[in-house]
Order: sequence, then structure tokens, then C-alpha cells
Amino acid sequence: MTCIHCAKEFDNSVRTCPNCGRPLVVGAVAAFAASNAPESDLAAPAVNSLTDPTAPVPPTLGTTMSVTGAGSIRARLRPRETGEIFGEAFRLYRQNWKLFWAITLAFYVPFTILSILWGIWSSHVLGPPVRGDMASSIVTGVPALLLASAPIFLVYWGLIRAVSDKYLGRNTKFVELITPDSRLWGLVGANIVQCLVMFAPFVFVMGVLFPVLVAGSFARGPSSAAGFAVGFLAVALVVCFVVMVMAAIYWCIASSAAVIEGCGALTSLRRSANLVRGFGSKAFSMLFLPGLIAGLIKLIIQGSAEIAVIAPLVAKGPAALSSAGAMSLPATVGLSLASIIAMMIATPIALLPVVIFYYDLRVRKEGFDLQMLAEELGYGYPEVDGVSQTV
Repeated sequence: MTCIHCAKEFDNSVRTCPNCGRPLVVGAVAAFAASNAPESDLAAPAVNSLTDPTAPVPPTLGTTMSVTGAGSIRARLRPRETGEIFGEAFRLYRQNWKLFWAITLAFYVPFTILSILWGIWSSHVLGPPVRGDMASSIVTGVPALLLASAPIFLVYWGLIRAVSDKYLGRNTKFVELITPDSRLWGLVGANIVQCLVMFAPFVFVMGVLFPVLVAGSFARGPSSAAGFAVGFLAVALVVCFVVMVMAAIYWCIASSAAVIEGCGALTSLRRSANLVRGFGSKAFSMLFLPGLIAGLIKLIIQGSAEIAVIAPLVAKGPAALSSAGAMSLPATVGLSLASIIAMMIATPIALLPVVIFYYDLRVRKEGFDLQMLAEELGYGYPEVDGVSQTV
């Protein structure tokens, strides 16, 4: 096992890390269980059910949990295969869909109303943005961007908390799930950094490096420049795509770390990379299949709404399309409503497996199930550097 404080390997039989001196949850709980188990159980062979998912629960620990009533922890928190994670995600969604949808609506509805009102006010007071006028675009575009982005982070905050509490069997008031605290900034910062790393290479290659290199290659002739452009573009796009996929995989649980553990932006990214290391293919599965399903749901709902809005204009001919200008208020409200419904249904589908995967990695690498057991048993820990080491 690995110390969750300094990342050094340790023996499961010890109670404190020999490197940093902090108490080790696995050793502490095992010692507590052994001290309360019958002598007949102490002679049973030791089994590590954390590193071997097929192994049975250790007799000493299993006996203690059955006596204390904490056996449900090992049923909820155990290493899960990919199919089991998807099955658990489906179960949680089926049982708590009203809660998940309510959290989504609590954020998207007010921000959508504000966004529509801002669009109406800015078009009447400021007028439509003038092409080439950077100041006009910034004044009208930045508030619209903030109103569109804010509910995304807030919905992720509320859903991650809700999924975490339901998965751990905790009851949390709805007001607490829609009242973010300072940990929201870690979530926002981690997602901004992740987006910059994922998409900045594309912008740099296509907007800066590619035009400069192609312009320089024209000195050797148009045919040479064309061949160089095609070859460079193919290689650059492949490299950028690999960077984007790797960043998405290794930082896929950064949002969960920020909300659940209260990590800062960069700490959340490092935490995610450390936990995902060695489980990259599983992380890809957690992102790809749920993301594909969520994307199709949004495409069907939003695409249908857009067709319903555009179809009458198409029927009137090209002149109606060119003179339509800004959409009417009913059309804007209809498209916004379709967007809210799509996000309400699709966001939990994409998020649930990732949060469960986060706990799966903590169970495998840090013995999180034993940490939870220690918490329910009320097992105390000494202070280290003046900080109480409770779980």
C-alpha cells in the first residue's frame, strides 16, 4: 500500500508511515479490528482484498464489521470493474434522478433567464456588435460568456457532491448541494487549466506556427510549400490530438478531487494524474461511452429544437433566412428550454461514472474503504504538526 500523505510504500502491518510519521489508516484499522476479534479469527491467513478484488474479506476485519454494523461499507466501497461502475452509475441515476435534475434546474434556469434578459438589453441599449469593433464585441460578449459558463461549473459542483453523498450512503440537504463554498474555485481553476492545455496547442499550431512556416516555405516554390503544409498539418494535428486525449484521461477526476477533497486547481490536477496512473484505459472508458451517450442525447434534443425554429424560415425561402437577423423572443426561449432539458438529462450520465471511478481508484490505491470504516468506528488518531489526522 501507499501512504496517502507522502506517497511512499508501507507495510500494512505498521500503524505510522516510517517516512513521514503520519498515521496509516490501513494499519490502524487492522490493528483495531484485530484487538476486537475472537482468537479463532486471528489465526486466519491474511488476505489483501484491496489489491486482489477476487479475494474474500479478511476474517478479522469482516468479523469486526459484522459486530459493529459497518459491513455495508465493504459492500459499497470495493474495487469495481468497468461494467460494475457503469451498473452502479445506472442504479444511482435511476434512484436519484429527481435530485440530479433538480440540482441542474436550480442553476440553469436562473442563469438562462439572465442570459436572455442580457441579450435583450444589450441589443436594445448597446446595439448589435459591429464587425471589426473589438471593444463592442468584448462589452457584449464577455457577460454573455460568463452567464453561459457559470451554471456549468455550479451544476458540476452540486452533482459531484450529490453523487458522492449518495454513493457513500450519506444524507445531505438539498440546500447544501446548491450552496457552493470556496472549493468551487478549485473546480473552476482545474477546468480552466485543463481546457488551456487541451486546446491551446491547436490554437497555436493553426493560428501562429502553421501560417509562419507555410509562408517561409513559399521561397522554395508553391509545390514545395503545398507538400510541406500538408505534411506539417497532419503531424501537428496528430500531436495535438494525443495531448488533448492524454490530458482528458489523466485529469478526468480533477473536478471530483477539487469538490470532495477541497484541493486547489493545480493540486487537483496532480491528484488526478497520480490516481489515474496505471488505469488509463479504464479512465478512457469512463469518459468515452458516457460522453458519447450524453452527446447523442443533447444532439437529438437541441437539434430537434433548432430544426423546429429554422424549418418555418426555410419554407419561406432564402430571403426569409437572410432577413431574419436575430431570433425572436419565442424562438430564443424555445431553444434555451431545449438546452436546459438536454443538459438536465445528459450531465448526470456523463458525470456519474467518473465520480464512482474516483472512489474506485481511492479504494484500490489508498484503502479508502478502510478510512470510511475507521470513521464509522470512531477510531481516533494523534495530532501531527498540530493537525488532527481524522478521516
